[in-house]
Amino acid sequence: MDIQGALAALFEKRDLSLEDARAVFVEVMSGHATPGQIGALLAALRVKGETPQEIAGAAEAMRSLSTKVVVDVPYPAGGPPPEALDRLPRNHRRLIVPNRRRPIRGRRQLGGRLGIPLPAKLPEG
Repeated sequence: MDIQGALAALFEKRDLSLEDARAVFVEVMSGHATPGQIGALLAALRVKGETPQEIAGAAEAMRSLSTKVVVDVPYPAGGPPPEALDRLPRNHRRLIVPNRRRPIRGRRQLGGRLGIPLPAKLPEG
């Protein structure tokens, strides 16, 4: 189904099938639809109310057109081993907490994030 057929169906309050929604969103995400068509499609979906099949079709279209990225993770989920942290210069050391995307910097942020009492002075090391 092309975007014109999808717009006609949506204006008549008919639901799109998963395959039709996927085809329409591939057309949109490939750059073959005009900005006016994209706006009309999204507005018609919003007014009619999106169905799970339409949302799944859009998600499948996004996944089929996305760039696949393979990331080689050098450390297990628990974070780097302690000896890796010892090799960092002292002024670059940060407390690295497992399952966090960013390292925690500073004692104030550490206590607030983890909800633990902090000693008056952190041990050197």
